Amino acid sequence: MKLIYYFLILSVLFVISCSGKKYSNSNVSSMSIGQAQEITKTDFKTLLDSSKLEGAILIFDPQKNELYSNDFDWAKDGRLPASTFKIPNSLIALETGVVKNDTTLLKWDGKAREMKVWEKDLTLKEAFHLSCVPCYQEIARKIGVNRMKQYTSRFQYGNLVINKDNLDKFWLEGKSAISQYQQIEFLIALFKGKLPVSKRTTDIMKRLMVIDTINGYTLSGKTGWSKRGDNNNGWFVGYLEKPNSNLYFAVNVEPKNGIETKQFLIARKQVLYDAIDVLENKGYTQNFEGDKKEIERILENIKIFSEHYISANYEALANMYCKDGMILPPGADIIKGREAIKQRWILPEGVSVPYHKITPTEISVKDNWAYDVGYYEGTSIKRNGDKVKFKGKYVIVWKKEDDDWKIYADAWNGIN
Repeated sequence: MKLIYYFLILSVLFVISCSGKKYSNSNVSSMSIGQAQEITKTDFKTLLDSSKLEGAILIFDPQKNELYSNDFDWAKDGRLPASTFKIPNSLIALETGVVKNDTTLLKWDGKAREMKVWEKDLTLKEAFHLSCVPCYQEIARKIGVNRMKQYTSRFQYGNLVINKDNLDKFWLEGKSAISQYQQIEFLIALFKGKLPVSKRTTDIMKRLMVIDTINGYTLSGKTGWSKRGDNNNGWFVGYLEKPNSNLYFAVNVEPKNGIETKQFLIARKQVLYDAIDVLENKGYTQNFEGDKKEIERILENIKIFSEHYISANYEALANMYCKDGMILPPGADIIKGREAIKQRWILPEGVSVPYHKITPTEISVKDNWAYDVGYYEGTSIKRNGDKVKFKGKYVIVWKKEDDDWKIYADAWNGIN
């Protein structure tokens, strides 16, 4: 009877298809955010906890002169900039003529590189978005110690230790450091054209940094990742351009035990998307009923589902379904069994999904069964590089198997 009950729900629903304080620092640029009001957002900590991360999300709203974070102390500590340094590195290279523009071709020397995707000639734009470390190490060597020190000092970019011995790695290892506050101050100066570089250089850099559009807004930025032994530290910095104002952000996080590297690298970006939703009040009203611990386990599995889809781990994705599980794709027959479900989820060669998010609006748990209703959204990239946004609604029936929640039935439909 329970199974019939949940299928009735599936059918019907699918048819209906602060505390404030001041931060002061006398050694800040004219773009200082040091006097902005600090607003503690406990929701940000919830987002990090659910993603198995620790650290801080820091967002600045210049219109309100307010800073939002879950941990302002963490945000004030300096850490290696890692690949976020590709922003100033690119600016200096463009301004000094080391590279002419974002289409300048960076030749591969034919030697093996850490990532296969780096083993080819890349334009500056491609090297930036693929975070090609050897490409930017060569750029740094061409810039030289004196010009690198001169420009980073003018940019007031953190506290960098640069010399002839570490010129091509000071942002990846050693004692160089920048805080989340300093990252945002630098980004404000860049966006407003206040850095000591030409307008041409600024315009190229801003074009180079564009990542995506969210609800009609333009997202620009850069990720970073540093490793010291077993310790990982991840960055995501940038700004969100809105019609009448911007939001500037700097996320710095470290993984907790139990999170895989791929999940960590995805999560450092995803928490920013979720935090913006919180600030923009675009979250959906949620109604959860049942055992709190079981609901949390289902929420965790929902997040993992998106992570597997983004990382193209189709085997793991299929294993999230019951052995006798089924999916009900729009305009298609019911598909049953893990192998058939896996084949349905596999994307065509050359197509990827860099962003995928599921937002449940209702979860109800009863014994070993549960149902979950909500919305999904994402971005796919075609073979030709075109980005396509998608969104829709879904209903899932969950079944507890071997002390884990598995998907028994999954139905969805797109929203125009």
